[in-house]
Amino acid sequence: MKKTLSILLVVLFLLSLLVGCASTSSNIIRTDSGITNNNEYSDYNYWNKPHSIRLVVNITTKAVEYEGEDQITQYEYSRLPRNKEKIIAFLQEGLISFFQETYDIDISSKLKAQEIRMFSSSGASEGIMGFVDLENANVLNLNDRLLSDFAFAFETTYVHETIHQIGFRGEKMLLTVEGITDALTDMALCYMGIEPELTEYYSEARSIGYQLLAADPEIVHCYIYNNNFNILQRIDDRLDGFSQEFRRSGHLGNLLENRLEILYGISNNTVWGYSTDPLAFAFEAQEIVFSYCQTTNPSNETIDYIRSHYLVTNYEYIHVIEDSGGYHFEITGP
Repeated sequence: MKKTLSILLVVLFLLSLLVGCASTSSNIIRTDSGITNNNEYSDYNYWNKPHSIRLVVNITTKAVEYEGEDQITQYEYSRLPRNKEKIIAFLQEGLISFFQETYDIDISSKLKAQEIRMFSSSGASEGIMGFVDLENANVLNLNDRLLSDFAFAFETTYVHETIHQIGFRGEKMLLTVEGITDALTDMALCYMGIEPELTEYYSEARSIGYQLLAADPEIVHCYIYNNNFNILQRIDDRLDGFSQEFRRSGHLGNLLENRLEILYGISNNTVWGYSTDPLAFAFEAQEIVFSYCQTTNPSNETIDYIRSHYLVTNYEYIHVIEDSGGYHFEITGP
C-alpha cells in the first residue's frame, strides 16, 4: 500500500486560538456512538515504549480565509415555544447529572442563568442551527428551523450549544474545541438515552475529542473554570521536547488544529487544489494526539477506549517509509 505525499493549496475558514491551566489525571470512560474501529490488540507494548512524532506533510502555508460574499442578514428573534420547555428541562437535568457524575462539576448555576430564544434569518446564516453571542453569554440562540425541517436535531443542537455556553468556546470557532464539544455532546446524550444526530463534518475533530477527554479529563475543568484556557497551548506544553521524526514543528497544538481544518475543509468541499492524500493529514493529527495521550500514563482500559476512536485505522501498524517521492505508508498488521 503506497500513499505518496505531495503539496496542497488550501482555502478554508481561519480559526482562532483561545490560553493554560493546571493538570490532574484520572480515567473516565463514558459510552458514546463514536467508535471508529474494532481492532483488537494483544498487548500494550506500543503505548509503553517511547514514541517519536512522525510528521510527513511538507506544508508550511497557512490555511486561507474564504473571501466569499457576506450573505448574512439580520436576525429576527422569538420566544421558545412552550411545548419545548419540558424537553429543555429534561436535557438540563441530564446535563447537570452527566457533568456531576462524570467530572464532579456542578453546572446547575450556569444552566439556571440560561435564557433561550429562537431566531430566523436568511442567506449564509440560514444553516447555522445555534450560537452563543459572547456579548450576551447567558442567551442561547436556536434556529427556528429546529422546530420544523430540522426538528430531528433539536436535542443534539441544544446540548452542543449549551456545552459551548458553559465554557467550551472562544471568539471564533476552533475545530479542536468543536471536536471536544461534539464528543461531550455525544457522551451526554448517550448518558441520557437519546440518539445523537451528529454532523459528519466534525467526525475527524470529534474522534480527536474523544481521545483527549479520555486521556485528560481535566480538560473539562479547565474549560469550565478558566475563561482563558487554550487547549492548543496545553498540547504544546505537554509535548515540548518530544522527539519528532522526518520533519519538525515548533507548535504541535497549532499543527493539530491546521490538520483538522484541512480535513474539515475536505469533508465539506471548501478546499481545492490539493494533491496530498487526506490520510496523511489524519495520520499527523493522530500522531500528535497519541503522543499527548501517552503523557497522561493512561490505564489499559483508557487505552482500549482510545484505540476504538483512532482517527486512522490500523494506526499502530503503520510504518512510514521515506523514498525519492516523499513518504509512503506500509501496514504491517491486521
